[in-house]
Amino acid sequence: MWIRLTRRLADYIDGVDLSRRSVGDLLDLPDRDAEMLVAEGCALALEREPQKHIGTRAAANGSSRRNKRRA
Repeated sequence: MWIRLTRRLADYIDGVDLSRRSVGDLLDLPDRDAEMLVAEGCALALEREPQKHIGTRAAANGSSRRNKRRA
């Protein structure tokens, strides 16, 4: 089950390791763990798997190396 972490009160919450996670991270967890984090008010359930956008990092930072030639 996919969730978005909305609050992180500790590194471990009811046995779920959040030590390397930040608020806003998307997590794919077993249903039991995800539902527990939602019930604790630490996450929001997502209706579907998040879409992955390829190449958005280059577009976001203004990089356009594709059409440049070396002289």
